[in-house]
Amino acid sequence: MDLSLPAVPVPKHTPEARATRRRARGTAEARLQWRPFHSGTRRDSTDPVSAPRSSLSFATGLGRLHLAWTEAGVCSLRFAEGRGDAEARQAPGWVLEAVRRLMWHLAGRPQNLQNIPLDLSGLTPFQRRVAEVLRNTRAGQTITYGEVALLAGRPGAARAVGQAVKANPILILVPCHRVVAADGPGGWSAFGTPERKARLLELERVTAG
Repeated sequence: MDLSLPAVPVPKHTPEARATRRRARGTAEARLQWRPFHSGTRRDSTDPVSAPRSSLSFATGLGRLHLAWTEAGVCSLRFAEGRGDAEARQAPGWVLEAVRRLMWHLAGRPQNLQNIPLDLSGLTPFQRRVAEVLRNTRAGQTITYGEVALLAGRPGAARAVGQAVKANPILILVPCHRVVAADGPGGWSAFGTPERKARLLELERVTAG
């Protein structure tokens, strides 16, 4: 025989019932508001990696260049063998002006490239410091990896500078061709040939003169 007392329903409007409902609502709201976030599982709309970008390529006296840009500025400039897969059919005026200057500059008619807007948001903080150091060097000037490290606030980090220079996505405009080894011309792989790097310096010396 069941001797337990039957459950007595709690009236809906007693203080105890109201307290029970408040606790239940609080637990449910907490479950709805809390969401675990795992780094890399989503990107904010301002993430530079997901920022809209367009690109085009054009022929120059030193070879074909592939240029990509965002609303903030040029985010990539590399030597390329051919056209890209999805090049823009139109470009804003400032991009066309940048292309015109680069074409004239590499044809042997030196241009001021310093005020072409750049988008450096895809770089790490150290890579950005290296880029700023290079942007502040004079046309035709050369600087060693160790000197760049010192000016970037990392004395002795010549190897890290070498990695930052190697990863530079914006050739010519972030003038990594000005960086040389203490005992020679240094890396040139991003430019295809050592002659191309030497030619860039030669053109700048004409500008400086």
